[in-house]
Amino acid sequence: MTRIPRRHHAPDNVSLSPAMEDYLKTIFSITRNRGTASTQHLAERLDVSPASATKMVKRLAETGLAVHQPYQGVQLTETGRKVAVEVVRHHRLLELYLTQALGFTWDEVHEEAERLEHYISEKLEARICDFLGNPSFDPHGSPIPTLEGEIPRRCVLRLDDTRLHELYQVTRVEESDSEHLQNLAKIGLVPGITIQTLGRPPKGKVHVRVGRQEHLVSPNLCSKISCRPATRACFPAKELSHHETGEITQVQGQLKSTLQSQGVQPGALLTRTPSGYTLDGSTGSIPSEVGDVLVEQLTTQELALQ
Repeated sequence: MTRIPRRHHAPDNVSLSPAMEDYLKTIFSITRNRGTASTQHLAERLDVSPASATKMVKRLAETGLAVHQPYQGVQLTETGRKVAVEVVRHHRLLELYLTQALGFTWDEVHEEAERLEHYISEKLEARICDFLGNPSFDPHGSPIPTLEGEIPRRCVLRLDDTRLHELYQVTRVEESDSEHLQNLAKIGLVPGITIQTLGRPPKGKVHVRVGRQEHLVSPNLCSKISCRPATRACFPAKELSHHETGEITQVQGQLKSTLQSQGVQPGALLTRTPSGYTLDGSTGSIPSEVGDVLVEQLTTQELALQ
């Protein structure tokens, strides 16, 4: 059986396998909302037989990573929880690294991270984290656990619970379906963008303003989008009017490293011109891809102070 690098929180006498880590991560995911995980639910989530799930649960209990009570389900011990969270950390760091360093889109990274999360060493994890600037959230807005096993929290609500016509900022998209993520990316509904619900008919798609554009989004997807109240609209730079200036708030995705090396970073001022963009008043060449960075519109008073 394939073995994996030593884990920061794993007991000295326990040798983990990829399958064991998958079970720990899945139990952690289920029990965060339900308290306990049944072997039947585990079997369904991991696409294995109930007998296989029962066998692995017993094994995890024998190693002190889980507590299993027949007919009552399984829970992780504190050690098991820390190992599970460590695997989640690997997964989300890898997703961010794949998008920002290797040019993957956010709909491609889940399956790649699923494969790689078991095999990176603690040394490689530290290098990736340092390269990314010790980030707190992955490309979908999911929190990246700390090395100590703590998970960042922020007060959010689901998009389908927001008030009509009020401004909110998207913080997380809880969606692993590649096609859905591709569709959301096409309309710019990504973490950091601001959104307003303009209409929510009982039977039909939800009418939303994403940045400065209006779209119809399925209620099912709205239930998987988390957001928080916002005070100022944030939208892609390509939606700036000619000669309008915005302050860059977020640079993400495939071209982050390239753009930041040219000074395209949060806090910089970006102005759209008939021929392209200027950055902080300069006339240098700015890649057209800068149109995908997120900006906030500056007021006349704020522009006067620049």
